[in-house]
Amino acid sequence: MTWSSTDPSVFVIGSASGHSVSVFGHAAGTASLQASSEGKTGQATVTVTAPAPVGTVTVVPESATLAVGDSVWFRAELRDPAGNLLANRIVSWSVTDSSVIDLHAYGAQALVQPRSSGSAILRATSEGKSGEASIIVR
Repeated sequence: MTWSSTDPSVFVIGSASGHSVSVFGHAAGTASLQASSEGKTGQATVTVTAPAPVGTVTVVPESATLAVGDSVWFRAELRDPAGNLLANRIVSWSVTDSSVIDLHAYGAQALVQPRSSGSAILRATSEGKSGEASIIVR
């Protein structure tokens, strides 16, 4: 069996094994997946859609009062404009005062460790949208 895409800019064949095939979307659009064997050809329409953009970023928890020596995990909750939860997006983390807290980012999560008394804002950003948490260290 031979597999092909009528428009490789929309999707390409990833792997094929007999009667099974994997395809990988490249760009939004529609193309045909064709299968040929013994002079016969069949096809199916494949539509690739663009992922929904990030609409909002919420840092959870939204605030924390900590003591030096504590360690607290925060997470970035990403939602599309319709309010649906999103996953597998790049999140960057920052803090307004690194003398108050140490920040250790791990994808959509961040570990915060207080260093000294004061306050700082923890910010998560994805696709141009940001959310914040207020942190007070006593």
